[in-house]
Amino acid sequence: MAYDFGFFTDGGCCPTNFVIAQKECKKEDVLEIFKSEVTAEGYEVEDLVCDEVYEAYIRYYPKTPEDMQHDYGDWGLWMFCNKGRGALPVYVIDMYERVEE
Repeated sequence: MAYDFGFFTDGGCCPTNFVIAQKECKKEDVLEIFKSEVTAEGYEVEDLVCDEVYEAYIRYYPKTPEDMQHDYGDWGLWMFCNKGRGALPVYVIDMYERVEE
């Protein structure tokens, strides 16, 4: 299954990470793509706290692993994993809502 980019969530509807396949762009371009996609999804970039871009791996699971809190049924899901069989190298930006003090 192919993966290009998208938002990972907390299991609900709140995005927690922007994830893009390394084959899609250079690391230095990730932040600009992120800003464009966040805006397209209706979020204000200024309302988010974004950590540095880092490298990780994801893998497609055709069935929800038994230890998952949420059951995604037969749809399958992409999850973070260790480097290994079936792992896809990605760039990641962690997302947090800005909290005004």
